[in-house]
Amino acid sequence: MKKSLKIFTVLTLLLITFTGSAFAQGLLGYGMAGSNVKNLQNDLHTLGYPIIWIDGIFGQNTKDAVMNFQKDNNLSADGIAGPNTFAALEKNLGTSSTNSSTLDRLLKYGTRGEDVRNLQNTLNSLGYNAGSADGIFGKNTKNAVMSFQKNNNLSADGIVGPATLSKLNSTSSISKETSNRGSVASRSIIEKVIATAQSYLGVPYVWGGTSPSGFDCSGFTYYVLKQYGISIPRTSTAQYTQGTPVSKSNLQRGDFVFFNTSGSGVSHVGIYLGNNTFISATSSKGIAICSLNNSYWSPRYIGARRILY
Repeated sequence: MKKSLKIFTVLTLLLITFTGSAFAQGLLGYGMAGSNVKNLQNDLHTLGYPIIWIDGIFGQNTKDAVMNFQKDNNLSADGIAGPNTFAALEKNLGTSSTNSSTLDRLLKYGTRGEDVRNLQNTLNSLGYNAGSADGIFGKNTKNAVMSFQKNNNLSADGIVGPATLSKLNSTSSISKETSNRGSVASRSIIEKVIATAQSYLGVPYVWGGTSPSGFDCSGFTYYVLKQYGISIPRTSTAQYTQGTPVSKSNLQRGDFVFFNTSGSGVSHVGIYLGNNTFISATSSKGIAICSLNNSYWSPRYIGARRILY
């Protein structure tokens, strides 16, 4: 008993000695506790390194997060937060309020912040379904990033670094589809219509629905255009008579795309987003973004009409 007590006392003194000297040197390591550790945990969590409990106790989870952060920033991955680690944290956190035109930190699964929200809005505007722009880098955002990367010959790792950001910031993806699309004002309306349509992602399908509580396909397109003072017929069949025909190879953002899902004639309509995707009210998922090339929609595609100019 005395021997065990002596060993415990020695270990406790060693821990106190390490902890005291670590604090003195500005180091945070395994076994330490306090407000400094809690601040460290908050910073790591903000940068997308999962912390199970932000409790001010430097346990194995916190150590793992520190080591992962160190690896990502080319630091010695010893799991001890020292001056170099804190400097890197400060640099990364200093970009948390940046806009989508600049980025010094990686955006990846679990990251949160305004720059993630900007990323989501950019992806959605390009036709990649990042879900709601909530500033949280979740599964939908990661899948959207990977799809964008694949389509642009980038490494499809789902992480937004300098190369992916540069490609996203390029206006070519949109300008190619809108450069011959009337005035700047009319292009602005087209983008606003698309943004409004995407704001209803996930709204349930309701037969005959024409409101945000529930839409059917033509009720959705009818409602969205109505918000901008643009009047179109209520049904998909009638909407197919509007505007001018557009070949599939010449589709541009904002064009209406039509499908035969019932076996005879036009029975479904959506709004083209670019990159072979469109948004519509589906009976299975409500308002959703789908690919024109998938096995369901591709054989049912009938044609397109340019209603917005």
